[in-house]
Amino acid sequence: MGKLKLLISLFMLILCINVVSAATIQGTIYDFSLEKMDNVVIEIDSQRYLSTDGTYMFTVEPGPYMLTATYVENSVTKLVSSDDVDVNGNMVFDIFLFPYFGDEDEMLNHTGLDFTYDTEEPAKSQWIYVGIIILLAVLLIANIFRNTLKKAKKVEHKEDLNSIVDIIKKHGGRTTQKEIRKEIPLSEAKVSLMIAELEHRGMVKKIKKGRGNIVIFEK
Repeated sequence: MGKLKLLISLFMLILCINVVSAATIQGTIYDFSLEKMDNVVIEIDSQRYLSTDGTYMFTVEPGPYMLTATYVENSVTKLVSSDDVDVNGNMVFDIFLFPYFGDEDEMLNHTGLDFTYDTEEPAKSQWIYVGIIILLAVLLIANIFRNTLKKAKKVEHKEDLNSIVDIIKKHGGRTTQKEIRKEIPLSEAKVSLMIAELEHRGMVKKIKKGRGNIVIFEK
């Protein structure tokens, strides 16, 4: 009987260690025009999740991961995203999807050019090179645009967090989540996520009251 209790205690200790070491990564999924996307398959490590509401959340061990997202329409891959993320605690990471060009042959087919070499038509090969250069330029511009959107999103996210803090301070350091939602032009889900992030940073404290929450500024 004593050995059984010891085994149960060890098992519970292992479970507690796993819970403590686990971290969550969550966020919202957007397309390249900053519209919220649903029916997107999100993958990280060996976990796969179909987002039906434009958001996702995974629980993983801290460490580096490849976070991928795929949007398929009529059995054809339309939009994709692939990001290296370093999960070192509970974090919010929004995903931005961009058009999928496929492999090299598929990308060349999108140009509509005939790549058959003909020694009697040297001008055709020149157009081939022009098409390849244009295609590479489009891909480069798309990558620059994607990086710019990410930076802009981070700045916007920081400004939104500061706006929530300012609203709480304006109400004497204590207000309801419903009141915050009234004063900031963001969705209820996004406001909840940002309050959770502020709470994780130790900047606010959230207290459940009835069907709502009271948010208190901490520092």
